[in-house]
Amino acid sequence: MKNENNNVAICDCLKAVVKDTVKHYARDYKIDEARIKQAAKEVAKTGKPQTFLWFARECGTYMGRESEVIKRNPPAYMAYKYYNEQETSESKTIKAYLVTVTGIDGKTPIGTACPLNYAKECDRCPCQQYGYRLCQGYGDAACRHLCPVGIPEARFYPAGPLSG
Repeated sequence: MKNENNNVAICDCLKAVVKDTVKHYARDYKIDEARIKQAAKEVAKTGKPQTFLWFARECGTYMGRESEVIKRNPPAYMAYKYYNEQETSESKTIKAYLVTVTGIDGKTPIGTACPLNYAKECDRCPCQQYGYRLCQGYGDAACRHLCPVGIPEARFYPAGPLSG
């Protein structure tokens, strides 16, 4: 069962995680909070929820749009995954969340904050559950399938060996 905080004041929820986890550079969270507030205003206009991958560690926080983090090799993915590749104690204490901004109540962003296993999240492929893998430079012949998880600019191919 997922431990999910539904329709909560997202900033308050994440502030509590920062208070319990971050020992240095807690002010990093102010940047995340501003992004969440901006996302809530956009959601209020468009009606489309916005999803982020967020984590707190001893020395600060990180937040990236889920659609950017799950692509392989762009800066957002590299930044998110960096701490998982380190042999430090800090990398083992990361508290990660899938944050979905669904609206705004007055000036308070609301939505969900679902805890994640950071190490497993770093290794996930967004389409594995559908039997697809991200197409990375194999050419249009191999990239016949649209992304089943809704990343319009990405192309995917069936998992398994590529055939010409």
